[in-house]
Amino acid sequence: MTIINEVKELMQRLEVERDALRLKLHLAGMDCRDEWQTVQSRYEHLKSRVNEASSEVQELTDDTWQGLRTLGEEVAEAFRCLRKEL
Repeated sequence: MTIINEVKELMQRLEVERDALRLKLHLAGMDCRDEWQTVQSRYEHLKSRVNEASSEVQELTDDTWQGLRTLGEEVAEAFRCLRKEL
């Protein structure tokens, strides 16, 4: 599997997780809204960076993709922590 496919797969998993958390947050009320805003902002930043990288250059360096992968894993961990709080 190529790095770009790994990052795209990570983004798909994060989107599913984000949508599930959004629903739980709506049901939970105001308790986690501040944390949600922070995590949502990080997710949107990651999504933007992945889209930029994908459209600008077909083959980026491994370091660039590794950075995106790392940011994605951080967002995934933040989603897991938020899910535990809900």
